[in-house]
Amino acid sequence: MLSLRWRPIPVMQSICTLEFSGIPIFSYIRIFYICLINQKQKVMSKITEAFKELRKLGYFARQNFWCCQSCAWAAVQENKSAKVVFYHKQDTDDLKRRGRCHLAWSGDGHEICQVLNRHGITTEWEGDNAKRILMIL
Repeated sequence: MLSLRWRPIPVMQSICTLEFSGIPIFSYIRIFYICLINQKQKVMSKITEAFKELRKLGYFARQNFWCCQSCAWAAVQENKSAKVVFYHKQDTDDLKRRGRCHLAWSGDGHEICQVLNRHGITTEWEGDNAKRILMIL
């Protein structure tokens, strides 16, 4: 049975604590937060591993690369521009907020999608070389 109880405790520790079945709610929130952080780290690790594999395949692959797409493309050396995949700072913000972002790329879009999919990352792409690849976590 659920029992919520409001119990004041000394001010030095906290103004008050809310308990759920005798366990402080803060404990549940902390555990939930730790689980979210661990999940985020696992997801970011998948992306990192996918980008490592893309580098092994000859791609110039970067995460959180420069501030925007224009600056990032300008920073890619001309001799490496044939096989590129990256997301920039603005994309990183989308990734954190929405769990998805678009990848700028050149090379083989199908190959990039296959690598990401192998690492458990969902992609959406219409097969059009002029369109960015959507990476969904």
